[in-house]
Amino acid sequence: MDDCLDKHTDARIPGYRTRVVDSQIKYLLSLFGGLLIEGPKWCGKTWAGLRHSQAAVFVDEPTIRQQAELRPKQLLAGPKPLLVDEWQDAPVLRDTARRVIDFEPGPGKFIFTGSAVPPNSANRHSGTGRFARIRMRPMSLFEQGRSTGSVSLADLFKGHLIDEDSPLSTMDYEKAITLICRG
Repeated sequence: MDDCLDKHTDARIPGYRTRVVDSQIKYLLSLFGGLLIEGPKWCGKTWAGLRHSQAAVFVDEPTIRQQAELRPKQLLAGPKPLLVDEWQDAPVLRDTARRVIDFEPGPGKFIFTGSAVPPNSANRHSGTGRFARIRMRPMSLFEQGRSTGSVSLADLFKGHLIDEDSPLSTMDYEKAITLICRG
C-alpha cells in the first residue's frame, strides 16, 4: 500500500497529502468570497488552507492578534485567497472580511480556519451569502495512502454492493484492525 503515497502528495507544500475535501474547497472558493473550514484539532485545516491560499495570517501569534484588533482591514490586505488561521482569537477579522467581500466583488478572497468557534455576539453577522462552510475530518485510510479506495463506505450505505471482480486486500488482519482503531 505504501506505493499509493506518492500519488497523494502536493509538490507546492512538502509533506502535504491531497485530501478528498480539497476539491470541495476549490469549488466553494470559486463561488463564495470566503470559506470557513471547521473541524477538530490536528485534522489538517491549516495545511488545506495553505494549499489553497496565496498568503497567510496566523492569528494565534500575539503581535498578529494585536494588529487584528487595531487595524483589521490592513491585516486582511494583500494577495488572495488569504488564509486567516485561528480566526476565533480575533473574531473582528471575519466581520471585516465580510465587508471586504461586500465592497470588492468576486469569489475566493478568504479562507478562515479554526478549531473553536467564538461565542455568538448580538452584533456579529452570520456571514450568510459571503462565506461557505466546510467540515473537515481526520484523514481517511485512502488519504493516508493505506487503502486503494476501491471500496467506498458512502457507496455501501447507498446500497451499492462490492463488485465481485474487485481485488481483495493483501493487508493482514492485525494491521487492518490497528488502522481502523487508530483512525
